[in-house]
Amino acid sequence: MVFPSLYFFLTLITLLIATYTDLRKRIVPNRLTYTIAGTGIILKIFESLNAQAIEPILFALAAATIAFAVSYALYRMGAWAGGDVKLVTALAIINPVNYGILRDALGLQSQLLSTTPLPIFAVTLIVASIFSMLPLGILMALTASLKHKEVFARTMKAVAAKALGILGAGIFAAGAETILSKSGIELFWVLPIMVAAAFIPKKARNAAIIISAVAGLLVSAQNLLFNSIAIAVPLVCVYFLWKLYAESREFAFREKIETAKITEGMIPDYYLVEKGGKIIPVEAPSIKSVIKQLMDNKIENALKAYKVPGNVFSSPREAGGLTEEAAEELRKKALQGNAPKQLVVRKTAAFVPAILIAYIALQFTGDLIWNLIF
Repeated sequence: MVFPSLYFFLTLITLLIATYTDLRKRIVPNRLTYTIAGTGIILKIFESLNAQAIEPILFALAAATIAFAVSYALYRMGAWAGGDVKLVTALAIINPVNYGILRDALGLQSQLLSTTPLPIFAVTLIVASIFSMLPLGILMALTASLKHKEVFARTMKAVAAKALGILGAGIFAAGAETILSKSGIELFWVLPIMVAAAFIPKKARNAAIIISAVAGLLVSAQNLLFNSIAIAVPLVCVYFLWKLYAESREFAFREKIETAKITEGMIPDYYLVEKGGKIIPVEAPSIKSVIKQLMDNKIENALKAYKVPGNVFSSPREAGGLTEEAAEELRKKALQGNAPKQLVVRKTAAFVPAILIAYIALQFTGDLIWNLIF
């Protein structure tokens, strides 16, 4: 238990330091990540010697490889910054598995909370960190809606327009579930049936909802009512939060700034493309337009729509934002009249605090998610 406890406190100290630097300067120092990575490898070698087994160091290297592969993929997609990639990879070395230190300290004994003997804890940490950011995003959206009443009004109008359709989906799903359970058919088929129903014409879909409701009432009116509410209410809540996010983006997640004040780490909300010595903003192609091209079987058009023409100076997909060199170049060109005087940049939140929250939470829950899956 000595080594896991040491790894826990070492990770906690590292994340606290990284959280401070991320909140203050929006960076994770390379010195910190390289130090923790080197220290982790040395400790794992000592652990292997102490156990007279090669597994501890092999697990550490395997975990680091998996962590780097997953986090680097997120980096290439523009969802993560380079500092986050290095930090998670370094932490994977000393946390190849979930040691569940707080779980064991509280005596929480359960098979569901047990540790999965695979070097995949970093994957769990990445997923949990992303979910840890959701409350902050919701808070930013709510704050914007309080300041800009039209955001909340548009959101409620959209929810009211969709509520009846969502209720119909809930009734259809509840009716199908009631019928399938009485017929002895696996309830797994409810989801494929709902997906298929979404693609049929509206009149046919309405008829299916009525048939499902009548059949459900005949089998069990109580189950139909309870399940309809249990399905529809969460769907309405999810749609409300998604619509609130979409309507508040302009105010909650973007701001206009003078190009002369652009600094390292800022993320322009559109592509900055260099043409003829000038830098011009180009709107990023929407995912919706690309998906539509793919659904119309126009793969070539989809690829063209996704690619931005010209020499891309800055991309909104880069989570790390502008480098100091790029920011300086932008400021110079703006002074020369070769770049916009103002830019719209994204309001971003520090991500390391989410990693810290996720790490502490996972020490309580163990590998609950993996145990439920497997």
